[in-house]
Amino acid sequence: LGGISYALYLIHQNFGYGLFQWGYVHGINPWIMIPTALTLSMVLAVFLTRFETVVQGKFRGWYKDYRKQKSTANTVTTMSD
Repeated sequence: LGGISYALYLIHQNFGYGLFQWGYVHGINPWIMIPTALTLSMVLAVFLTRFETVVQGKFRGWYKDYRKQKSTANTVTTMSD
């Protein structure tokens, strides 16, 4: 729960309100919507956290390679001067 807390914080209120509004329009009992909203919010938070971790890892790898290439290019330019 600690790992997904920020994603859960960001989505729970708007997602929950939207889901409850949808349930109200379709005549679904609010007592059914509570566990549904909790479950779907947690699943979505896990998905967002894992997706963000993958994207962040790829970005860090790309940035590390970029910095290495830039450093190598600067070294070659400096040595040839």
